[in-house]
Amino acid sequence: MKSTILKIFFIALALASTGAYAQFGSPATSLFIKLTPEFPEPGLPVVATLVSYSTDLNRATVTWTLDGKVLARGAGLKEVSFTAAALGSGNALKAVVETPELERFEVVAAIQPQSIDLIIEAQNKVPHWYEGAALPGPQNRVAIIAVPNFFSGKTKIAASSLVYNWRVDGKVMSDFSGRGKQSLTTAAPGVGQAPKEVSVKISSLDGTLAKEVSTSVRAFSPEILFYERKPLEGLVTSAALRKKIVAAGERFEVEAVPFFMNYLSLADLDFVWTFNGNSVEKDVDDPRAFAVNTIAGSEGEGARVGVSITNINNLYNKIVNFFDVEVE
Repeated sequence: MKSTILKIFFIALALASTGAYAQFGSPATSLFIKLTPEFPEPGLPVVATLVSYSTDLNRATVTWTLDGKVLARGAGLKEVSFTAAALGSGNALKAVVETPELERFEVVAAIQPQSIDLIIEAQNKVPHWYEGAALPGPQNRVAIIAVPNFFSGKTKIAASSLVYNWRVDGKVMSDFSGRGKQSLTTAAPGVGQAPKEVSVKISSLDGTLAKEVSTSVRAFSPEILFYERKPLEGLVTSAALRKKIVAAGERFEVEAVPFFMNYLSLADLDFVWTFNGNSVEKDVDDPRAFAVNTIAGSEGEGARVGVSITNINNLYNKIVNFFDVEVE
């Protein structure tokens, strides 16, 4: 059995120098560039809006340039759109304002692409052959790992050199925050509880680069699936067994496979099998397995086979499932 990793990817831009807003000149100019979205994604559209608290932009002529080339020019042109640079590159967006009084102001936003990958690692089990992710069960421990791709120019910044500020449901997690602290561990929500909102803000040591991302941590119910064991093929994992139709006189064997339970080894699990609601003796050497023998003349009969699996170290960690047998 193994624990697997669920990756969730978030990519966005962080702004150099002033985060979401780029400011030029003295406070008297009060000229800003605001980007929407605040952290644009590399290669996707961005809207830039020019804001001033001291100049009437509606009466001014505004010239926008992107990376040294004129993007747009016009009277009262306070908004433009462009495509953000690729990850590892940057944009220089400049706005020049010329007023009817012949005053001239300009502001530059230096945009440096950054990205963050968030990895959610549930500390529970799935079968070794299962290619999906291990989903967190109610109140199971969950690790969230931040993998930043921050660049200063063309040089990638080491993850250990960045500052991480973690929050869970808005509460600052001081013990997990600080320089080089890329991961946070928390408990998944309990049964019926709302998802937890986990966020991390990552910034460079000098504060000129910053990016924040968040994800929801949900709890998923563990479950049991049944798979048939065949003498020559072994465990048939291509399809779970919900109903087995068998000829009279035939025998077949199934294996109960738990998903998303929190345990260390199979020795932690207690398997209790039932046949038509009655408990039956389990195979001590292999409690996951159950064999059904049909007899000649039993055509048209049916039965329900069930199993409950309990973690002996946590009696609340218990799951139950059934499958039906039909003899033809």
